[in-house]
Amino acid sequence: MRYVQWMFFALVLVLTTGCSQMTQLASYRVNEADLEQLLLRQSENLTDRVTIMGMRVPLKVEQLQAKIGPDGSDLVELTTALKLELSLLGFEYPIAMQMTVSGAPIYDGTEKAIFVRRLEIKDSSIDAGGYRGSLNALDQQVLDLLDDFLAEQPVYRLNPDEPIQRALMQIPVNMTVQEGFIRLSPGR
Repeated sequence: MRYVQWMFFALVLVLTTGCSQMTQLASYRVNEADLEQLLLRQSENLTDRVTIMGMRVPLKVEQLQAKIGPDGSDLVELTTALKLELSLLGFEYPIAMQMTVSGAPIYDGTEKAIFVRRLEIKDSSIDAGGYRGSLNALDQQVLDLLDDFLAEQPVYRLNPDEPIQRALMQIPVNMTVQEGFIRLSPGR
């Protein structure tokens, strides 16, 4: 009888340990480099979306840095260096813009992807033809452009070719933001 009790106890212990390890195996971390790479590839779709004085102006993302959970927050912060080329009366006017925005990452279970929503400007500066400062109208236009872009384009999409990600695609997912990464794990 004692043997049966020990076997039952050992079986419960193995199953409990196995389930907790399975939960750890099925979680996936998305780091800052993953976000940066995907967003830089997708940024080519931003060309010709900015309008200044009624003219389409090419926009190029020259640099992008992503911070996940800065200062213990549950936000994603994106710092970008943008270049706009304004052509007017046969002259080219380059406009360099630095902008830092932050927004809330949201996991969309139907898209199997993470989107960043509710963007806010944290910092911005512009350098255009000797002028250095901020242009609120242009800031708002670029913020609206980024907000629309990130509403359409996820910052990360689960990959069905990766076993852990494929497993997460089959079940409800919880998303938590920690400093440096976003963790996707099985939901309850």
